[in-house]
Amino acid sequence: MPNFLEVFEQLQSAVQLAVLAASVLVIAAGVPIGIWFFATRSPTARLIAARVFSWAGILVLSIALVIFDRTADTNDIGFGFLFFWSLVAAAAIFETLRLMAVKPRKTARTWLGLLWLAAILVGGYKLFDLAASALVLLFVVALFDIGGWVGGKTLARFKPFDYKIFKKTSPNKTLGGLLVSFVLGGVAWLWVFGGGMLFGEPAASINLTGYLGLAAFAVLGDWVESKIKRLANVKDAGAIIPGFGGVLDRFDSIIWVGVGSLLINYF
Repeated sequence: MPNFLEVFEQLQSAVQLAVLAASVLVIAAGVPIGIWFFATRSPTARLIAARVFSWAGILVLSIALVIFDRTADTNDIGFGFLFFWSLVAAAAIFETLRLMAVKPRKTARTWLGLLWLAAILVGGYKLFDLAASALVLLFVVALFDIGGWVGGKTLARFKPFDYKIFKKTSPNKTLGGLLVSFVLGGVAWLWVFGGGMLFGEPAASINLTGYLGLAAFAVLGDWVESKIKRLANVKDAGAIIPGFGGVLDRFDSIIWVGVGSLLINYF
């Protein structure tokens, strides 16, 4: 087995940033939240910590598949990364079909389910095609997702941040959660695509436009998945990832970010 540092130095810069990002996610967010939980036994801290560590686990798994699937004389992303996205796509397709099959069957749920199946195939293919950059997008979406939880548990206690954006479809989604999502995801975006700096990079301000577009697709993916579950009258899309509503709940935003990336690049 090659030396880890030697392999790390051979990786594309995007993958190196994703490795560092996953470490930052665990240390900068996980450790304080863990201390908070053990000191106060706060249910909120427990939920946020679970969110952080579930995303960290996903990032570490995907990064490991990239690192250990590489050799010294190639820059290609190999079978491991394809295997990762294939598993995600297969699980997401299974959960989508499961939601579509819930009785009584509804026309709206069927059409939304078909839309989701198309998004899984298109978005998953685009994310695999993006290769190393897809790991960076995973990190950005992770912070975006965690930000929604943090904002929903903190800012949403105060007006007007308690405003429910999707009252019927997803009543837990608040203005406060959305704002914190955009901020945390934006900081992650500027860091990794701005060369590791928050300000001062000309490319960062240009990329910020792309971030806003992809963030809109992340919100759309979350809403569509919530709408399908609401129509099926279920809380969880599946039990593959226990306690988190299934694979769709964890990957709903990133799949639609893949779709958004394809559309934005096309136009």
